[in-house]
Amino acid sequence: MSQIKVGYVWDSYPNTRSIIDIVDGVEYQKIFDYYKFLSYIAYVPKKLKLPNAEHNFADVKHAFNDFGLNKVDLLHFFNNISYGKTPWVSTFETFIPRFSPLLDHQTKGIPKQNKQLEKALKALAGDACKKILAISECTADFETTLLNHYPEYKERIEQKMVVIHPPQKLLVERYEDKMIKESNALSFIIVGGDFFRKGGLEILRTFEKLVNQQNIQLQLTIVSKLDAYDYATKAGQKEIDEAVSIIERNQAWITHHKSLPNNQVLDLMKSHQIGLLPTWADTYGYSVLELQASGCPVITTDIRALSEINSNQHGWVIDVPKNEFGEGLYVTEEQRTELSQVIMDQLEKIVLDIYQNRDQVKTKAEKTISYVKEHHDPSDYADKIREIYKNALK
Repeated sequence: MSQIKVGYVWDSYPNTRSIIDIVDGVEYQKIFDYYKFLSYIAYVPKKLKLPNAEHNFADVKHAFNDFGLNKVDLLHFFNNISYGKTPWVSTFETFIPRFSPLLDHQTKGIPKQNKQLEKALKALAGDACKKILAISECTADFETTLLNHYPEYKERIEQKMVVIHPPQKLLVERYEDKMIKESNALSFIIVGGDFFRKGGLEILRTFEKLVNQQNIQLQLTIVSKLDAYDYATKAGQKEIDEAVSIIERNQAWITHHKSLPNNQVLDLMKSHQIGLLPTWADTYGYSVLELQASGCPVITTDIRALSEINSNQHGWVIDVPKNEFGEGLYVTEEQRTELSQVIMDQLEKIVLDIYQNRDQVKTKAEKTISYVKEHHDPSDYADKIREIYKNALK
C-alpha cells in the first residue's frame, strides 16, 4: 500500500496501543478539531466534579469535525465519531457513539428516541464512516443492543462492524525467561489507576486475612496512586485511609509504588508470578494482556471482555453478579456490598488453592504466553488494520 496519511485526535494510552504507528508505511498525524478544543474546556468542570460535567465532557470529547481543514487521507479514532466528509474508521470499547444519553444505561436503560443519538447514528451509517472496530465480542453486543432501539440504522451500521482485539507483543517467550527470585512466598502484582474500582481494597483485605489467619507467605506489589471516587465502587476518603493503613502495617510483604515509567512496570511484571485484576468495572483490561505477555497468569473477575481474554485454563476467574451486558452489578449500595464480598470470598479460595498447588502457576504461565502469541499477535493485528485502511480508500 502506497503511503497514506492517517489522522488521530488523542495520544492517550488506547490510541498508542491500537492506532498510532501500528501499520508500517502509514504516516500518522495528530490533528486538531473544534470538539477537541471544547473538550479541554469541559475537562475543568469534570475535574472539579461539578453537576453534569461527566456528561458534557463525553459529548464533546467523542465527537469530531475539522471541516476538512486537516489534510489527511483517512481518520482513525478511538471512541469518536466524525460529522465531516473525510473517510474515517473508529475503534470503540462500549457504545459508539459514546455520548451522555448512554452513560447511565445501567440505571436508565437505552433511550429509544434521542435526537443526539440519531444524529450520531446517521453519521455512522453515512458514506464517510468506513468501519467500526469493536475491541471485543462484548463491545459488539453493546452496539447491537443499541442498534436494536434504532432499527432504521441497524443493518447499515452492523455491516461496518468487525471485532478486533487489541495487540500485545510478548515480553517473555517462556516461563524460564522470567526474573523470579527463589522464595517460599507467592508474588502478586496489581497495576493501574482507579485502584478501588480495580478491586484493590478487596485484595488488601483478603491478603491481610490470609497472611494473619492462614499464615500464608505472600509478596504483593502495587503500582497505583490509590485513586478513589470512581463511578463503580463510590470509594472515598474512608476507603483510602483503610487501604493506606493496611499497606503501612504490612510493609514486610507489601511494596507500593505510586507510579513508575512503563518500562519499569513491565520489568516488575516479569519478576512476579501472578497478576491481579479482580475489577468491578473495566471495558477491557489492558493490564491483563501485559501481565499475560509477561508470563503472569491473572486472577480476574468475569465482567465485560475479561471473560474473553482470561479463563480458568490459563488464569483464574471470579464469577460475579452481572447484568445483561456482562457488567458487574454495582448501582445500589446492596449490589456494591454483595459484589465486594463475592470478590473477596472467591479471591481467598483461589489464592489458597494456588498456595497449596503451586505447580499450576508455571503451567498456566506457559498457557497464557501461548494464548497471547496466538490471539494478540501485533503483526496479525497490523495486517487487519492495513486491510481496513486499504478498503476504506477504494
